[in-house]
Amino acid sequence: MRSMFLALFLLASSFPTISSLSPPSPFLYNVLSQSTPSYNDEPLTSTTTPPSSSNIIQPPQIPQPAVPPTKQLPTWAYVPNLIGYARLLFLSLSLHYAYSSPSKPGKFSIFYATSALLDALDGKAARYLNQVSNLGGLLDMVTDRLTTSSMLIILTQVYKKYAVLWLGLMGLDISSHWMFQYYNALRKTHHKSSSKGAGRTGEVKMNPLKVVVDYYYRSPIFFAYCCLAPELFYGGLYILGEFDGFKGREVLRKFVWWGCFAGTVVKQVTNLAQLGEAIMGVDEVEPVV
Repeated sequence: MRSMFLALFLLASSFPTISSLSPPSPFLYNVLSQSTPSYNDEPLTSTTTPPSSSNIIQPPQIPQPAVPPTKQLPTWAYVPNLIGYARLLFLSLSLHYAYSSPSKPGKFSIFYATSALLDALDGKAARYLNQVSNLGGLLDMVTDRLTTSSMLIILTQVYKKYAVLWLGLMGLDISSHWMFQYYNALRKTHHKSSSKGAGRTGEVKMNPLKVVVDYYYRSPIFFAYCCLAPELFYGGLYILGEFDGFKGREVLRKFVWWGCFAGTVVKQVTNLAQLGEAIMGVDEVEPVV
């Protein structure tokens, strides 16, 4: 037994230390690799979590040029305002032919009727094209007043016996619309909005005048008829009083009295109502000094 341990000791002392070992030979490496099981055929699974998107280096972003916004038209170039300019042009031409060519009612009738009919288009164009503007509202109001006043002044020359009536209607038309506009400016509302409003005490008041004005402005068909009827009524009276013997005179007479007179009367009643509402409303809205 002692000789066996002595032989093993001498054999172990003859081997080099671990630190001095050289890499194994290719032959020994092949042998060891064949003797160990291989896992290359099995899928490898990783327990590490994939990197988050915040840790991934992103490529540099190329700044894109900003798309310039579509340039809007200036307010004066809105389509409804262009219609308003056309109304003024046709009105001027009709007045020109009313004085320069009194023996030819045809040109006056065409230009005056065109100006009156365009009054029904500017508001619809403004809402359809989303081109409602303060300038358009003022232009429409001024053109309406010019049309009515011009024809009433002409009627004072054609029907001189009723000159006071025509001038009175002109004054009523201008004053009622101007004061009603001022009243709504104090309320900071549109003149065609509901006339229900609160006074300086905060209390909402209602009276018959407000009911009439509110129904007038909030009924589109009724409003359009009452606006067109006076203009056509005054223009028709001018033609009937100034020209004789033209074809269609009887048809025009029936159209003026049966088709436009009622609307003209309602328009004057509405003018009185909105004038009264404005007079009473300004006192309620305006602050006490």
